[in-house]
Amino acid sequence: MYQISIDNYGLYVHSDAPKLAPSFFVVATDISRLIRKTIRDSEGCEEHEYYVETKSGRRHRIQDLLMCWPHLRVMDLFDQITDYFPTLEIAEEEVEKY
Repeated sequence: MYQISIDNYGLYVHSDAPKLAPSFFVVATDISRLIRKTIRDSEGCEEHEYYVETKSGRRHRIQDLLMCWPHLRVMDLFDQITDYFPTLEIAEEEVEKY
């Protein structure tokens, strides 16, 4: 399960299961964008991955499966982050997996 907080200094993500999804912190001035990646297989099924990208291009993945209690959709979290940091954008990426 994640504990996520946002303040003027940045975005803090603490994971209770660091082997599955590591904790991370991104300083507010280093957050470049938020990314929702849609992966489609040959049968048309979709899965999503969510990332916070830094200005250097490094991506930190947010595992929505670990956010089981209370249930939090990552896009809702992204909306909260963009409300707090209005200059950020949410980018959509699509990948075909065969």
